[in-house]
Amino acid sequence: MLRRINEFRPDLLAGYGSHLGALLRWAWEQGRDLHRPRVIWYGADAMPPADRDLIEHRLGVPVLSTYQADEALRIGFQCERREGFHLSLDDVAVRVVRPDGRPAGPGEQGKS
Repeated sequence: MLRRINEFRPDLLAGYGSHLGALLRWAWEQGRDLHRPRVIWYGADAMPPADRDLIEHRLGVPVLSTYQADEALRIGFQCERREGFHLSLDDVAVRVVRPDGRPAGPGEQGKS
């Protein structure tokens, strides 16, 4: 897969977060030659924070993500500022809760 990425040299590399993180971490740790796309985008599952940090800070490639489901294609998405998720509130109702299950207040972080 790494050979194909290096041959094709895409501007955008997209896929599952855990897979992209593992692939790029492996390439970095093995000292492999790696084409660096302009941006990496992932969805479907999470990218470990350590992998995201390595990609953004050591490889210098911004990482963007979307939060989606079969029933709602784009619930939330990140823009180039990567400071959180923009929510598609005109398409879907999103409830953000605290770790104890109570609703989170405006500006408060939680889990959706």
